[in-house]
Amino acid sequence: MDGSDALPRLREELHIVPGAPFADGAPSWTLIDPVRNRYFAIGAEELSMLGAWSAGTISALRARLRSEADPTFGDRLERLLAFLYAQALTQRPVTSPSAHFEAMAQRAHRPVWQRLVHHYLFVKVPLVRPDRFLRASAPYLQFAFGRGFWLAIAVTTLLGLYLLSREWSAFASTFLHFLSPAGIAGYLATLIIVKAVHELAHAYTATHFGCRVATMGVAFLVMMPVLYTDTSDAWRLRERRQRLAIDAAGVLAELAIAGVATFVWCLAPEGFLKSVAFFVATTSWLTSVLVNLNPFMRFDGYYFLSDVVDEPNLQPRAFEVGRWALRERLFSIGASPPEALSNARRRAFAVYAWLTWAYRFVLFISIALLVYHLFFKALGVLLFVVEVIWFIAKPIANELHIWWTMRSTITRRSRSYVTLSFVALLVCLCIIPWSTNVSIPAVVTATVDERVHPPEAGLLKRSYVVDGQFVQRGEPLFDIDAPALGIAARRVAREIDLLRTRLNTQAADIATREYAQVLRHELSSKEQQAHGIAQRVAALKVVATTDGQVRDLASHLHPGRWIGSTLQLARVLSAEQADLRGYISEEDVARVRTGQSQGWFIPDDPSLEKFPVALTAVAPAATSDYCRRQWFA
Repeated sequence: MDGSDALPRLREELHIVPGAPFADGAPSWTLIDPVRNRYFAIGAEELSMLGAWSAGTISALRARLRSEADPTFGDRLERLLAFLYAQALTQRPVTSPSAHFEAMAQRAHRPVWQRLVHHYLFVKVPLVRPDRFLRASAPYLQFAFGRGFWLAIAVTTLLGLYLLSREWSAFASTFLHFLSPAGIAGYLATLIIVKAVHELAHAYTATHFGCRVATMGVAFLVMMPVLYTDTSDAWRLRERRQRLAIDAAGVLAELAIAGVATFVWCLAPEGFLKSVAFFVATTSWLTSVLVNLNPFMRFDGYYFLSDVVDEPNLQPRAFEVGRWALRERLFSIGASPPEALSNARRRAFAVYAWLTWAYRFVLFISIALLVYHLFFKALGVLLFVVEVIWFIAKPIANELHIWWTMRSTITRRSRSYVTLSFVALLVCLCIIPWSTNVSIPAVVTATVDERVHPPEAGLLKRSYVVDGQFVQRGEPLFDIDAPALGIAARRVAREIDLLRTRLNTQAADIATREYAQVLRHELSSKEQQAHGIAQRVAALKVVATTDGQVRDLASHLHPGRWIGSTLQLARVLSAEQADLRGYISEEDVARVRTGQSQGWFIPDDPSLEKFPVALTAVAPAATSDYCRRQWFA
């Protein structure tokens, strides 16, 4: 046998079973690799070639298939060989006519640093091989596959949601009650249990349809543990309905748990059972809707969508179509699409790919920031860089490299110059400061802020002002009556009269004459005390000490109300000058200068007029986001 004509030997453990028809109705077969638990859909042409593979040589294979005169046979065989080598389905090739395929397979083995990065980002840890246990216990759970069971679940869920709508405020407020270390621990424990049920639902459904569950374990996504179940054997199923049931089993199990837990929460009394029902309900609803039904990541929602539209390997195929469509939109290259699809399905593939890229861009940036903040700074920076380079920069660089290899074709297309002009316009819009204005959120405070308090505790006799009224210096604001001062004034007045009477009669009274000097000193003290009381009484008529506007008038002021000396009756704000204090972003610091007088303050209230301001002082503030600026009118 000529070595240059030899076919590589297929691995002996491979086997082929009938598969589900392709989307166009053509029959398919499933090539199973039991060692790696991989499944590949092949068509009738590939099946005929593999069926005659024992011929051993290309010429014998051609003769056995009676395709000596077929000019496309070589290309079709070359594509099949490329597929076999890329998926490691052959033993070591005999010699080298297909050496480039072997080299391609060898290049697929990534260097050590790439494997380390990949294992940091994603790694699977199989924990159990549950197939024997699942087959033994599956008969006890057959009731879960009946219509009656799911009808009861649906009725319970709808009734629970109806009861929840009547107690929504109490349900929502319970979230705040569990925002504590104990509450977070409860959520984590509930999440583990709910996700275990989720994965068991996948496993039992696959077992119900006769599939083998190879492993169950934990996968680490950027060091975050998630449970997983290997249900790859579902690809051997010919009925798409059965694969859809396996895809949806986990979400349906979580929704069933959520519905029952919601119903229990609505009926249970306050206590342990109600708290457990709340944990289970909220965890199941949120993880089912926000995580598992997400079609942009390879969770249940993605596989369900893939089987609904009957498009295996949806994401990689959509990404190829998305890249092709992007190049055509940008440069109008005229290249053939990566696979034969209808126009509607090709557009759907491209839109799905673009949405997935946008979603993953936001997600990976968020994960990178999370990793940066979770670890100490040196490791956080390193992991942040790895995230950004591996998930964002690397795919973009690969696509740009392809554009560079196609530069001769791209530069000949007029669409390329339209795209270049549009990109240049976007760059200009981003880097050129088209606006010369700097917007600064600011708060107006008065330069003079007089806080009016009663000079004495007493009764309010009269209020002369209303909130918002403008007053002038010396204008009366409030009249206050202090009965205690009146009593004290009358008592001191009687004491003064008594002292004067005694002094006037000292000529007739020898004892009084001997103490005249003492009486005069006591009279002087009482007269000073009376003068002080008179001043305090005069101060009970509160007047404005500055021109300004009355603001923040105390509520419920009325004549006859008792008021304490600590009560703030009002504020009088200066109408002549105002203080503006605001924050400006660090990017705009260089655009303002002390002494600029072209500023305007625009109130939030549209009924108020704007007024000019000038920057008179700059004072950095202790804040990580903004620098503080003081603006004075």
